[in-house]
Amino acid sequence: MKIIHSNLHFNGNKAGSNNPKEIIVHHAEHSTCSVYDIDRWHKDNGWCGIGYHYFIDKQGNIYTGRPEDWAGAHCIDHNTKSIGICLQGRLQVENVTDAQYKSLLYLINDIKNRYGEMPVYGHKELNQTDCPGNLDLDKLRRDLENGTVSNNDGYVENATVINVSSYLNVRNKPNNEIIGKLFPGERLQVNWVDSDYLGWYYVTYKVDGTNKLKSGYVSAKYIKKD
Repeated sequence: MKIIHSNLHFNGNKAGSNNPKEIIVHHAEHSTCSVYDIDRWHKDNGWCGIGYHYFIDKQGNIYTGRPEDWAGAHCIDHNTKSIGICLQGRLQVENVTDAQYKSLLYLINDIKNRYGEMPVYGHKELNQTDCPGNLDLDKLRRDLENGTVSNNDGYVENATVINVSSYLNVRNKPNNEIIGKLFPGERLQVNWVDSDYLGWYYVTYKVDGTNKLKSGYVSAKYIKKD
């Protein structure tokens, strides 16, 4: 499964730092909006841009929002210690789609792989709101605990590790914590190049020859794309 880099442009500087310790799930309260619609609406509020870190549409496409290391604008008293995920739809009167739910599980697991275990909340569990509508949060947490997700869908190896003598470190953020290793000749999927981190690729790879996938950042100079 691939995360789509939205190439959003933010007004002004980052809105403070973020040290993610929890994941908060929201809904957009709109049936057909896009990540770009939300970015525009939030800019109309006077914000630098979209307040969520990720957006998942009904087809299961995952889009980047605000950078993870930027404080969010999605949950009062939690914006500097959380990652906010927004689901397309009006979940008071609509149900999350199967594709959307599967992508939500994948994304949460991806975040936990990079930052470590952290609790998952619905917005209404932390603030006075009914967001994210009728999404079954207890089932979500059970499915995460039971590993009810296959993250191999859409995985296509499109690059190779080159010019390393022993191994290439995979990091949760550029120049940050090491979360894995890739070896010479190993195949992987390049997801996108983040304009905030020039010289780095955000990649997905198979762990130790298994079908378990993990994602992180690697130095682009050691990766040859097909």
